[in-house]
Amino acid sequence: MRHIKQLDPKAETALSGQTVTFEAYVPFPNGKQRQVHATYVPHINEDAEVLGFFALVRDITEQVRTEEEVRRNRDELAHVLRVATMGELATSVAHELNQPLSAIAANSQAARRFLAADRPNTEEAIDALTDITSDAKRAGNVIRRMRDLLIKRQLQREPVDVNEAVSNVAGLLHSDAVSRQVTVTLDLADELPTTSGDRTQLEQVILNLMVNAFEAMTSSEIDRRELVVRTFIGDAGSAEITVSDTGPGFHPGRPDNVFEPFVTTKANGLGMGLPISRSIIDAHGGRLEAVHNPDGGATLHITLPAGGEDS
Repeated sequence: MRHIKQLDPKAETALSGQTVTFEAYVPFPNGKQRQVHATYVPHINEDAEVLGFFALVRDITEQVRTEEEVRRNRDELAHVLRVATMGELATSVAHELNQPLSAIAANSQAARRFLAADRPNTEEAIDALTDITSDAKRAGNVIRRMRDLLIKRQLQREPVDVNEAVSNVAGLLHSDAVSRQVTVTLDLADELPTTSGDRTQLEQVILNLMVNAFEAMTSSEIDRRELVVRTFIGDAGSAEITVSDTGPGFHPGRPDNVFEPFVTTKANGLGMGLPISRSIIDAHGGRLEAVHNPDGGATLHITLPAGGEDS
């Protein structure tokens, strides 16, 4: 019996009357593989009979290679910006760590005194040791947040709790806010949908926006320094974040000008924080927009798709 070659499943689908689109690697005459984008379109006659299919094939090897290079460059720039930002916050982070470490030292001495007394006070000693455990966890959380932001790694897609990301960044910036006399308010929505993306990069965007707001308010002569970070559910079920300050705001006519590379109001700024932040949000299938508040100040608005989208 003659061997009959089995049709490719995609070809079978096209011959059943359905259009098929896919990407694949195919060998070329030079022996190398190329990545192609292909579409099989059924050829249907007037009697609704499928006579065959048309194959539309486009070589996308260079396009994919360019997109990968752009992604790598974006990740490199994002990492450099994280390191630079954390360098600027070194004093505040050190203070944030010094508080629990000082408390640990004080409580350990107190516990030793309670236990070394002629009549050991075990109850007070246990309370002191409990406080030590709590402060050690607090210091550990600061170190973890720093490590997560500084570590260089490939972009990873995973479910991201947006409220948790905001809280992590706010905790890291607590001492910086106090030193700048900025009141930070978090207004976090219940049952906010998760998004899919790289938690470190999303936290970096929130960090950039909050630090920019701090600097805008402390560099201008204003009496009220307030920052409000809100999360809420968007009309399409998206996860929304707004970062609003009481600083000088943007130019009312062209707030999007702040997203152009090398545009900065800082004396020693590079003007890359907001462009990189927007590129990160774009890569997550979201939007980052700037709004000049009518009553003064600025708002940065992030929209992230629920469940996420591939870039």
